Amino acid sequence: MRVLFKTLFFLFVIQSTFSYACQCKSLRSVTEEIDRSDAVLVGRIISKESFQIEADPNKLRNIDNYSRDKTFSGIKYQLKVFKSYKGKIKEDIVTIYSSNYSGNCGYIFEVDEIYIVYGYKYNYYMTNEDIYTFPENHPIFWTNRCMRTRKSDNDEIAEINKALN
Repeated sequence: MRVLFKTLFFLFVIQSTFSYACQCKSLRSVTEEIDRSDAVLVGRIISKESFQIEADPNKLRNIDNYSRDKTFSGIKYQLKVFKSYKGKIKEDIVTIYSSNYSGNCGYIFEVDEIYIVYGYKYNYYMTNEDIYTFPENHPIFWTNRCMRTRKSDNDEIAEINKALN
């Protein structure tokens, strides 16, 4: 009986400390990702800034309070666009938002590196529930680790070109 109790206690402790990390179902093909994305861009990350923003309390009333945080923390990146494969980009600088840690599927960019960014116009939750207001003059896109966003890669560029032709 004592062994059973110790085993159950141990399993309970392990389960209660288990952390839920980002879990992407599977990486989509280039064609699927292009179809789902609002923008496919290649560019250099020129700045990185942490931010925290409060949700609009009037808009929170319409949403289950347990499904969204009242405060969102993330990282705002500025991307100097070299090439736009998809999306009408009129400026050479766009803003990319992501969560501030990879456990929450945030994509962590390095400043001065070149990336292929697959982005959504919608917010972090990939919905149009506009509970956070982001004052920007630049076009805004969101990305995460479950998308094909990555450091620039000639094979990926070739796949994008193939998918678009």
